[in-house]
Amino acid sequence: MVINRDNSRRWLWGFAIFVAVATTLPYVLGYLNAGTQLAYSGFVIGVEDGNSYIAKMLSGTAGDWLFRTPYTAGDQKGFLAFLPYLLLGKLAGGEAVHAQLVALFHLFRILGCFLFVFSTFDFCRIFLEDQRLQKWGTVLATFGGGLGWLAIFGLKTGGYEQLPLEFYSPESFGFLGVFSLPHLAVARALLLWGLAAFLAPFQDKPFLQGAKAGLLWLLLGFMQPLTIGSGWAVLGTSIVLWFVQIWSRRSDKTWFANALTAWRGRIKVAAGMVMVSSPMVLYNFLAFSLDPFLEGWSQQNLILSPPPGDYLLAYGPILPFAVIGAVRAWKTDQWQFSVLIGWVFIFPALAYFPYPLQRRLPEGVWVAWIILGLTGVKALRRRWQKPALAVIASGMLTTLIFYVGSLWTVSSQAAPLFIPRAEANAYAYLADHIPAFSTVLASYKTGNSLPAWSPMRVVIGHGPESVDLAVLKPQVDAFFATPDDNTGKIEFLSRQSVDYIFFGPDEQVPGGWNPAESPFLRMLYAQDGYSIFQVDFSPQP
Repeated sequence: MVINRDNSRRWLWGFAIFVAVATTLPYVLGYLNAGTQLAYSGFVIGVEDGNSYIAKMLSGTAGDWLFRTPYTAGDQKGFLAFLPYLLLGKLAGGEAVHAQLVALFHLFRILGCFLFVFSTFDFCRIFLEDQRLQKWGTVLATFGGGLGWLAIFGLKTGGYEQLPLEFYSPESFGFLGVFSLPHLAVARALLLWGLAAFLAPFQDKPFLQGAKAGLLWLLLGFMQPLTIGSGWAVLGTSIVLWFVQIWSRRSDKTWFANALTAWRGRIKVAAGMVMVSSPMVLYNFLAFSLDPFLEGWSQQNLILSPPPGDYLLAYGPILPFAVIGAVRAWKTDQWQFSVLIGWVFIFPALAYFPYPLQRRLPEGVWVAWIILGLTGVKALRRRWQKPALAVIASGMLTTLIFYVGSLWTVSSQAAPLFIPRAEANAYAYLADHIPAFSTVLASYKTGNSLPAWSPMRVVIGHGPESVDLAVLKPQVDAFFATPDDNTGKIEFLSRQSVDYIFFGPDEQVPGGWNPAESPFLRMLYAQDGYSIFQVDFSPQP
């Protein structure tokens, strides 16, 4: 079923370059719009998470090899996670480190664009013989969506902030990954190439073939370890479905015997993949089970799936054609389709598995829906194929709306995409004069951006990574809002091991606390409405 890619190579490179350029343009526009009074975060959407990735890279620049979130003052042992970001951080140094880190982040994202496009095309060509449909599959996997565009007519959903799934769920589609989350784009590529290796023919030593394929998923574990478990689930379901298909045709004894032999060999391939890719899964399971900090992080890191109706809306345009394609594929001898059919079959169980990160579990199923949908389109009469493709392609309207919205957003020069240049200067003072990984107290808003510009730790600043955020945020707010109570402030600073206090517009509350009058603080920096104080409990002369 696999055809030579040479005839499509020029198109493939051209499309990958187009994806990379199109997704980079809004960020370039952001830098052009910053001017002299503003500093650009480097992001268009998800700025809070974007800052956290730059902060991880900056931790690598400052010397970290293990992940220790800068968004908490609590004790941490260090954890083998986010390694690509830590390693990228080690490439930066000297002047303008933040700009270097943002550039490295987007180079990583551009690499993810190419890997995403090439892996999707490779996976599509296993099932689709028509090169035209292979290209369609790659385009739809990258830019496709569902009926989310109806949001412009007032449609509300039951998911995150009542937004269409395409606007916030990179695992459910594809565009958000290549647009803003490079590790997820690379993870999708490794997932698909691993499945392609599972489907590849073998002559002998199937377990060894599986072990080699498992190396792809072992690497996947450094991008998104949770996706390995989803891949295992797809393998297991497809093997079961293939056996059901074989058993349903057991009356043909010769065919049945040959198919059963091939099925046993494929189990060995799967076993090799699972064995080689399992270390990162086991490591993460043990780490989150035994480390109190990681356990606390996981309890508040909730990424839940939206109601089923949101998924029906999202996959509505392609769903009927995917059903046709699945039925047609089931009736053929093309056992490879058991992977796709098994993937969409297990999708509800993955999406609503009782796990805090359940929305992440159906990673990549969009590709399965697309290939089955295009298989269904191919099964239609020729005169109905173009209208069917138009229906499926209508989902790209949502991506277009999202993209145009991102251009408008980055042109508005609004926070949190941009911060005042004076704030960036204060962060630069911290980076140049304060020991790395010191603990700084600031408001939640400041605490999110500060570690992306200066290698410091903050008490709060990121929803999932600031452990006990629900308890600490009111305490931090009260700290800055209460004008007196030095005893309470000293106790809080001691409990959180705070070394410095950042005091800018977001910390300044009318009628609130004036740190310049506190005997336990020593002013280090004061410029353009931003001040930095060192905590000093030694007796004052």
